Formats: sequence, structure tokens, C-alpha cells
Amino acid sequence: MPVRLLRYFALASLLLLAGCTSGGSGAPDPPSSEDIISSPQGRGGSSETVVPSHSEERESFALSLPRRGIFVATIRWGLTTLGVFDVANRALAPVATRETGELLISGSRDRLAYLVREGPNPRKNFVEVIDWRRRKSLAVKPASDFAILGFTLNPSGDRLSYAAMNLRKSRSHHVTWRAGLADLERYETRLSLESGPDKVLEEGIPVPFGWSRRREEIFFQIKLPLRGMVKQGIWAMKPDGSSWRQILPEASYTGVPRLSPDGASLAYFATSQELLPQGYIPAPGEPPANVLTVMNLMTGDKSVWTQKSGTAFGAFAWSPSGKEILVSEQEWSEGRFHDGGLLRVAKDKTQAVVGIGRSSPFVKVTDVLVCGDGSVFWVEELGAGARLRAMAARIPATLLTHPDGKIHLFSCLE
Repeated sequence: MPVRLLRYFALASLLLLAGCTSGGSGAPDPPSSEDIISSPQGRGGSSETVVPSHSEERESFALSLPRRGIFVATIRWGLTTLGVFDVANRALAPVATRETGELLISGSRDRLAYLVREGPNPRKNFVEVIDWRRRKSLAVKPASDFAILGFTLNPSGDRLSYAAMNLRKSRSHHVTWRAGLADLERYETRLSLESGPDKVLEEGIPVPFGWSRRREEIFFQIKLPLRGMVKQGIWAMKPDGSSWRQILPEASYTGVPRLSPDGASLAYFATSQELLPQGYIPAPGEPPANVLTVMNLMTGDKSVWTQKSGTAFGAFAWSPSGKEILVSEQEWSEGRFHDGGLLRVAKDKTQAVVGIGRSSPFVKVTDVLVCGDGSVFWVEELGAGARLRAMAARIPATLLTHPDGKIHLFSCLE
């Protein structure tokens, strides 16, 4: 097999493993699928496109949403079903089902964006954006030879920041990439950053993961796709590509940080070697997190909200008020970490919410969510299946089970 073809299959394999207008608005009429448009604005012309998505599930959009619910995704055998879970009636209302593989998704207000994978060729992948309340959807499609690596919606949901890699031109010693901005109301795209000899981060690719309302900045995690999507530092920039600045160096955090709801703070995990349990033997990959730090993005000040000796932290999520963070705590037992409970963490206080792993030590908490009324939801995986759980009369209750699959939580409908 030619070397060039081998290189292409290697890139495709890595990308498959990388891992969701109203009247009077002043926006132009959307183009048809045959009338695709793009905008040569910003730092250079971009041939990514924004088009209406003529999905078969459009007629299945709920005519009315429940008063209290949560947006969820259920995954089984590479297919993802997005829907709204009615908490009161314990029923899931499906909205769309797509082939996504490992889920890549971003939510904002009434919109949800996720990566659709059409077959083994990553150049055919595209971002579909669903508007829950307007019952509309559109697609952001990459330029020729490019594959989308990641994206994030802005807080109002009308713009999408994305990163894409050129599969044909990238080599083991150099990757060709670009970061762009899609206007979802005007159906236009523009470039913000691109690789080149006079550009920043030629080896790594800035992949967006959050958008700060307070600072009007997009936050990126630098990744090395030709090294198994190894993660590097955290950076930020203005939507027009200006004011590029480093937020965190590579060695100071683990996992993916999370912006607070107002975009004024950044929460992230770190590892203190002194707090690791006796007998812990380092394994390949990222070390276990045992320190939760919050950075004030307005001042740059950092404060440790919680750290514990002999334990580790797993899934975490901000409360809607931005005053607390829900964290899954992992206990060390018999030479391994396992999930033991949930913690509600504030700047000066840590409170246990529920113990969840003591009756079944092999339960793994994969996702957590806090709603505005204080309700706490979490996802447990045991074996090949998953279940959605919540507190009912101070007792953990199972709301939804998904055998042979996974469940992800995104936001609350309140």
C-alpha cells in the first residue's frame, strides 16, 4: 500500500476516535442545499458552509416541551438519540437520531450542536445544529479535504466556533489546520486563525471547548492529532482572532476545564502527587485528579475549592448560579479508584450529596448535572449499560435505564 494512502488511513483512524431565523431578526433568508454560501470575511475566506438540514426527524420535534426536563443523549452501537427527558412523567421524548460514534456536542440556550459522522471518511463529517424551540436544524459542513475536530456554541447560540484539519496536506511533522466562526443566523463563515509559518501553534491544533459571555472570548485546548489527540495548554482569543493569550500551561491541569455559566470563571482539575494514596502506581494517560481549582478570568486569580488526600475526582458540572460545582468523588480501595459519592463544592464549603458506589463497587459515574432548583442528576455505568439517577425523597432513584449503551446529560429545561 502506498505511503500516502497509509498516512491517510492513520489520520482517519485518529479522527474517528476523537471525540453534539426568526421573523423580524434582520437575517437573510436561508439558502437551499443547492445554493450554499460562505463569507470571505475576517482573516481570510473560508469555504466551510452553513446550510439548512433537511433531516427526516424534523417532524418529530416536540410541539410542546415539558415544564421540567433535562436534555439528554442516549448512545447505542454508534447511534445517538437526542431528546428531552420529562422528569415528572419519567419519559424520554426523542428529537433526532444520528450516527455520531463517540459523542462530540455543545449546547447553548435553545440550541444543541453535535458532530454527525457519515461513514468511515472523516471528511464527510459535519456539525448539525438543532433549535429546540423553533423546531429547525441546520448543518455546518467542512471545506474539501478538511475534517472537523471540535466546536463550541456561543452563549446566545447564534454563532459556532470550530476547528478543522486538512487531511491531505497534514504530515507527521506538520499539521495544516484552521479555526473559523459560523454565523448561524446569516449562514456565513469566516476564518479566525489558520496554520502557517508565521502563525502560532503550528504543531498543535487549537480546538474550541467554551465561549465566555463575560469576556467575549473563545477558549481552546491545544491538541496533537498525530500523537493520539494528546492535550496541551489552554488558550483564549476574541471571536475575530485577536488577543490570543495562554490561560493554562500543559502541566497545570488534567481533563477538560469548564467555564462557569456567566463565563467569568474557569474550573479545572489538577493533580497533587502528595495527595495520591499509598500504593498508587502511575498508569499510562492522565493522572487522577485530586485538586479542584477555580480561576477568576477577570483578574487571573486562582483559588483551590477542594482537595482531598487518598481520593480522586471524576465528572463535574457547575450549578446554574455559578456558586457551586457538583463533583463525583472516587475512593481508593483494593488498588483502584471507584466512585463513592457526589460532593457539592463551594469556595469555602464542601458537602456530601449522596453515596452511590458503596453497594456496588464497580459503578462508574460518567456525567453529572445540577438544575436551578437544586435538583441533582447523575449517570451511572455498570457493565455494558447506563442509568439516569436523581434524588427522590432523599433516596437515590433510577429515572431511565439504557441497556448496552450510554447516557449523556447536557442542560436543564426550566
